[in-house]
Amino acid sequence: MLYAQRIMFLPIAGLPSLGRLETFNFQEFEPLMAQMNHFQVLLKVRDQHLELLLNSLQSAILFCDESARVSSLNEEAKSVFPNFERAKTVFDMTPIACHQSIQRALKGEYGGGFELELSDQNKVYEFQTHTFVNEYGFRSVMLVGKDVSEVRRLRWNLTQRFPKHVLDRPQPPYSLLIEELECQAAWLKQSPQAA
Repeated sequence: MLYAQRIMFLPIAGLPSLGRLETFNFQEFEPLMAQMNHFQVLLKVRDQHLELLLNSLQSAILFCDESARVSSLNEEAKSVFPNFERAKTVFDMTPIACHQSIQRALKGEYGGGFELELSDQNKVYEFQTHTFVNEYGFRSVMLVGKDVSEVRRLRWNLTQRFPKHVLDRPQPPYSLLIEELECQAAWLKQSPQAA
């Protein structure tokens, strides 16, 4: 009886060392363990695919939890926010002008956004905020920023090259257009075979 109590209350890790049990694999659990191992491999592969996707979008992507703490960010976002490791929240990484739209997203409003000008990198990012519910049931925010620097440069060059007053052409009077259309209609009625 004393021997049975010792074996019964031994830690599980110590059971295989008793000599009677060569391995501690229960046959009943083998299919379950194989299935769990398969799911772990699938999760790891999906995680790698998601990481590749996030890094290949050429967008800065940040995920924040309900307390505005940055939970993850991709490589582009790390280049936009080089001090992300020292920052406790997304508010520590962004200028005050951007905080209002992030706060609105944390409250659940959709469609917010802001622009972030990085003078040291000579870039402008346009961020959109997206609200979602995370795996724990709390509201979280995803910030997606696209580099719009080149678009801004091209737009500025276009306005400098072709100012608005040059593109505004004088329009013919309305009455002149009506007269021309009436003349064309009358000409078509007189000689329909010419049309």
